Amino acid sequence: MATLHINDVELYYHLIGEGEPIIFITGFSADHSVWLDVADKFAQHYQVILFDNRGSGQSSVPDYDYTIDMMADDTASLCEALELQSAHFIGSSMGGMILQNLAHRYPQLVKSATLVNTAAKADSKFGIFIEAFGEIMKNSNADLKLLIKMLLPWIYSDNFLMKNNKTEQLLKEKINYPYPTTPEGFTHQLHAIKTFDATDYLAAINSPCLVFGSDQDMIFNERETRYLADNIPNANYVYVENCGHLPQIEYPDTFFDKVYGFIRSI
Repeated sequence: MATLHINDVELYYHLIGEGEPIIFITGFSADHSVWLDVADKFAQHYQVILFDNRGSGQSSVPDYDYTIDMMADDTASLCEALELQSAHFIGSSMGGMILQNLAHRYPQLVKSATLVNTAAKADSKFGIFIEAFGEIMKNSNADLKLLIKMLLPWIYSDNFLMKNNKTEQLLKEKINYPYPTTPEGFTHQLHAIKTFDATDYLAAINSPCLVFGSDQDMIFNERETRYLADNIPNANYVYVENCGHLPQIEYPDTFFDKVYGFIRSI
């Protein structure tokens, strides 16, 4: 666990295991902890590199609007600092947007790209909701537990939330988490998502790709995830049923098996 001064931020990163590197890129307003359910599985075969994007977790939160280009540059600079010539990458949600950009602008770096429940641009109804949510978080004294509870149905499937009192467990974990997203980080990462559009360059991505979609993902629906798989050359598609926005959390074993098999095939 360490930090590196990259571009204009202190970027937190964490290394697990040895071997060929796999870099995990986190989604909007989250940090590296979303990968912990699968990180140890991959670390039995690879060197796993986890990090927090600018604006989240233990990385710094510069107070200006971010872009996906900017965060892709952060990722490439992290690779340079770690002396990595190439790596496999796995990006979830906003992390998948960063990975699309990285594969386009730094093709020599991306040995493979796994795009998890993401889209070529953010044109879904979730954008309307999350912008309003950010204004509420920034400008009101709304109870944190209530705010988190509003988000959970967007992120997780019905079955996942209903089993074994999972909703209360998630609420407790989020409320007690020591590195919560700040209003500034939330707002500036949201700007990056709203201004992202990869539709013009998907056909130029030449890295082998695996694209995930889920039937209960209310953030990026099947139409959006299939669009990626249909428009990126050499892309394979995995569709997970009874699953929300984060298959790596809801079905970690399935997620590992699919991604491990994909990477081994390259």
